Amino acid sequence: MEKGIAKLKEKRRQIQEQMLAFTSQSEMLLHRMKQNETTHTEIVKRQREDLKVCQMKLEKLLEE
Repeated sequence: MEKGIAKLKEKRRQIQEQMLAFTSQSEMLLHRMKQNETTHTEIVKRQREDLKVCQMKLEKLLEE
């Protein structure tokens, strides 16, 4: 049972790490938009791509 709990804690840590990475990327894109380096359309496109990658990583973690 302790091994199962440890495994779940590790998965939770990995999921939190992925969410933090996505949030960080989103904040960076918004910052660039404010500096007029990136258009709104580019930001939405990148966020969709990043979200898909994050979703695939999370699904892989949950399958383990």
